[in-house]
Order: sequence, then structure tokens, then C-alpha cells
Amino acid sequence: MSTSEPPSISSAVLSPATDPCVCVGTTRYRPPEILIRTLRLNQDNKCFYHLPDCTGPVECVAHLCHNPPCRNEKHLKGSCNTCNSTISNQARAVRNRYAKQSVSVRVPVEERGARMPGDRTRSEQKHELAWPKFVEYSKEVLDLVDEFPYEDFVRNASKRANVSVYTVEHRYIRREDSIEGFLKVFRNRRGGRKVVTLNREITEQDYEP
Repeated sequence: MSTSEPPSISSAVLSPATDPCVCVGTTRYRPPEILIRTLRLNQDNKCFYHLPDCTGPVECVAHLCHNPPCRNEKHLKGSCNTCNSTISNQARAVRNRYAKQSVSVRVPVEERGARMPGDRTRSEQKHELAWPKFVEYSKEVLDLVDEFPYEDFVRNASKRANVSVYTVEHRYIRREDSIEGFLKVFRNRRGGRKVVTLNREITEQDYEP
């Protein structure tokens, strides 16, 4: 009796032999916004996976091959954040299989100075490492208290993520201090002190830079 797992959605749709990954380096490929819009149009703004907890509309681009650097458009589908997170957590074996058979793209000499869509600068690579640390610090601190002094939060988060105070204040907090973000900055009624609190529960998707 076989104990192998049933084929996943990805393995049923793609074959590493006929549809190999196409990668430029090993950095995660960030699809441009125009691709997300195209997938929404092509899929009638419906998530490709439709798992039990699916939230419905297309919110992000999912890799069917589960190989983050891949930019083969046949491997890219529109997904809701919930389904994409679920599939990613269950797909390590599939990811390894595709990664081993990926195609590395050689960039012509005359184009090596130009950036391709999805390529990351050194600053962006640093951000990819720092952002999850910032999110983790926010969760650790704000899960324990109703509100936290703003200045202390900024300095401590800067230290934890190893980025400047300016980056935390003008990039990270500004990104999440919004209706859909996980942070809320305001002045409380006790002396008008500026504080930070959680606007909503932090999810796995928030750890993505």
C-alpha cells in the first residue's frame, strides 16, 4: 500500500520537466503590480486555489512551483492571502523538487547594469531581513499591553530590526498605521501622550516584506 501523498494542485498543473522554473539569481521574485491586475482580470478576481478558508478575491501572486525566485509566468496565479499562506506552508517538498530543476537565466553583459522587474537593491535586501524582525517585535510587545509609548516603540524596534529610527518611523510605521494595517498610532486621553497599539491581529502574511 502506497504511503505517498496525493498530488498537490501544483503538481497536477505543472511538470518540472516541461515547465521548469526560470530564475535570475536566488532572490524572491516580486511580480509587478500590472501582473496582479492582469491575473485579477483573467481569473475574474477569484482566488485560484479556493481552499476551505479562502477569502475570495485575488490579493497576491502565488507561485504554483513554490520556488520564490521563479518568474515563469506559467507558474504564477492570483491567490487570496489566506490560501497562499496555507499552500506555502504545505509545499516544502514541491518547492525543493522544482528548485532542483530550475533554469538559471544568463544576463547579457550589456544588460548587467540594468535592473529587471523583481530584482532587489542592497537596501531592499536589507529590508527583507529587517521587516520580519520589526513585525515580530510589534507582536511581542503589543500582544502584552493595550498601548505602548510611541518613542520607546520606535527606538526599540529600530534596535531589534537593525535599521534606522527614520526607517521605522517613516517607512515601517507609516506602512502599517492604516485602516488595513496592524498598527495604530494615536494620542491617548491621559495627557495626550503619543502611543502605539495593535489595529488588528498580526498574521503570517504580515511577515512578508
